[in-house]
Amino acid sequence: MDRGQISWVSLWAPLLSEAVAACQLARRDSTRQLSAAASSIILARTSWDAFANELIEQRRLDDGTKELGIKRKIERLLEELKAEPPDFNNSSIWVDLIVISDLRNSLVHQKIAPREPGDSPRDILKKLTSIGNIEAIDETAPWEQQVFKQKVATWCCIRVGDAIKAIELIPARQFRPASFVCRQVDEILKPLAGA
Repeated sequence: MDRGQISWVSLWAPLLSEAVAACQLARRDSTRQLSAAASSIILARTSWDAFANELIEQRRLDDGTKELGIKRKIERLLEELKAEPPDFNNSSIWVDLIVISDLRNSLVHQKIAPREPGDSPRDILKKLTSIGNIEAIDETAPWEQQVFKQKVATWCCIRVGDAIKAIELIPARQFRPASFVCRQVDEILKPLAGA
């Protein structure tokens, strides 16, 4: 089969839909808020990976990009698509995507000791506070109880959707109308409007 022909079901949209459903569960059921919000964050981040890897295949980009860490993958995708390089020094969708990735990694990999400056659970709390997702850090509460809430999960879903649309709107090597994906993302995120 030709590399450009996809022989599997596109999973980014169903994963983002499930992230939204978990986010809604976190809003409805306070007894399941922590697990539902954590699930939402993990699924939203996984949706980004599925989308990026599908895009690499469909736009015939360098296959090695799939193996890169989040920051380098964003840089390479934008470079290969001849788009503006990402600005990781100022607030942007790409900075938010890295925060989401750090959040997901701290949960999944139990990263208490950071590999890089700024990616410990405490540092992630500070980042989320500066963005406005957490009002104030409670030094007496476990970090998971402060982070894995419906508000943070909603933000993660929306920002992943924004990143998907931003990449899809880059015209280089486009194989489908960008409006198709943008409408799909908007429809998936509709239940979170006003959340």
